[in-house]
Amino acid sequence: MNADWKQIGFEDALIGRPMSRIGDHRSACAQHNIVPDQEQYKVGFDDGLERFCLPVTAYEFGKQGKTYNNQCPTASHQAFITYYNQGREYYDLKNTISRYGTQISSANRKIERLEKDIAKKESRIISDNSNADERLKLLRKIQDYKEEVGQLKTEITEHERSRAVNQNKLSLLQPPKF
Repeated sequence: MNADWKQIGFEDALIGRPMSRIGDHRSACAQHNIVPDQEQYKVGFDDGLERFCLPVTAYEFGKQGKTYNNQCPTASHQAFITYYNQGREYYDLKNTISRYGTQISSANRKIERLEKDIAKKESRIISDNSNADERLKLLRKIQDYKEEVGQLKTEITEHERSRAVNQNKLSLLQPPKF
């Protein structure tokens, strides 16, 4: 009931929310029979938008992977997009590097499991309790596992190379001068 709608509008704009956010406030407030002061909200929103639409904010917004809702006025929109895209490039490279790291870790875990299975099957082969037919099946399975390990090692090498390429690109990125 005592909300500062100018401040709420300012804060919404400053964190990149669209002007339509007032609708969410209206819905939430309606449950308590409160009507937002749309005029004050717009005054605050416009003030917040002036701060939000600065190049430094655009770069940080993109760098954090946030979605831009095209709310900057025409006069500052193109500059915002330029700096936002530079930040977004940084964000995308970080995510790509992380994804390669995850794929490498996953492949290494799978290799560990396969190597344990190979060791168990090799123990079973030399066991007195296995017959010739079972040993042949175990040898075929071991061969399949070893081929899979080889494929995984090749994938790891490719992922490591791709990760290094992207890490190099990331290291060459220079933050814009504001």
